[in-house]
Amino acid sequence: MKEFKEVVIEGEKVYLKKDFTGWRIIHPPKNPDGSLNWFNIIVGGWGNMIFILFVLGLTFGFFYIYAHDTAEMQKVLENPCEYCSTTAMQSVLNERYKQFDIVNEQIKNRSGALEVNFSW
Repeated sequence: MKEFKEVVIEGEKVYLKKDFTGWRIIHPPKNPDGSLNWFNIIVGGWGNMIFILFVLGLTFGFFYIYAHDTAEMQKVLENPCEYCSTTAMQSVLNERYKQFDIVNEQIKNRSGALEVNFSW
């Protein structure tokens, strides 16, 4: 380990280490009495802990979204008709059928011979 300095600021010990960018605060794995500081060994200080929690939150969030969407798609693939009849999709389809009926009526009124059939 490179050399570091121990500085006391307002009664609190701060450990500084010089690297190529300048001085930075380090979190040594041992306490001044020689015992291991498990918090610093595992996460490397408060700033690193917040970053680790953020990354873990993103990872678990993406996993949850993927699992939820996969389960939803499995429902659709098992029975598409049931899925469409029990969701908001049914109201959209009903609205489109009404529009197709209106178009059919308009076409019938214009030419009388042409009828468009929109069926699924």
